Amino acid sequence: MLILADILAGLPGLPRPPIAGLGAVHHVGVKVPDLDALAPRLAPLGLRCVAVADHPEVGLRVAFVEGGAAPLELLAVIGGDCPLRGDEDGLHHVAYRAHGLRDLVARLQGDSRFAFIGAVRVGGHGRAIATFRLRGGPAFAYELVDCGGEPEGNDHR
Repeated sequence: MLILADILAGLPGLPRPPIAGLGAVHHVGVKVPDLDALAPRLAPLGLRCVAVADHPEVGLRVAFVEGGAAPLELLAVIGGDCPLRGDEDGLHHVAYRAHGLRDLVARLQGDSRFAFIGAVRVGGHGRAIATFRLRGGPAFAYELVDCGGEPEGNDHR
């Protein structure tokens, strides 16, 4: 399993998606095999879990972790029909703050560089999200998080 510190150290080199007007990184999503086993190993890395919630509708247990280069969203599969079941453990997605998400997604869906995964939906942060991959790009996904009119530094939860 990838070590969280390695993922955090690699953040500055991750390619930003070619979308004008994106905000700062909102969070980084990391798929882990067992959230319960990983939780006690966070403190020595200077990280703390601020919330854990099960989302049976998508077969995931999600934990929000703070204290690193960017807030982390740890994703553990708990259901057989989870769409992440076949994805490898490790970096899953990088989420960026976006404004006017539905309009932005409507515009980007006509661009052949973007392969959207599902529709706009409510994510673990209680905000509208859209997930996509870049065709011919890196293996991980990107997520857009609708932050409305919030300033860049507001709470990530």
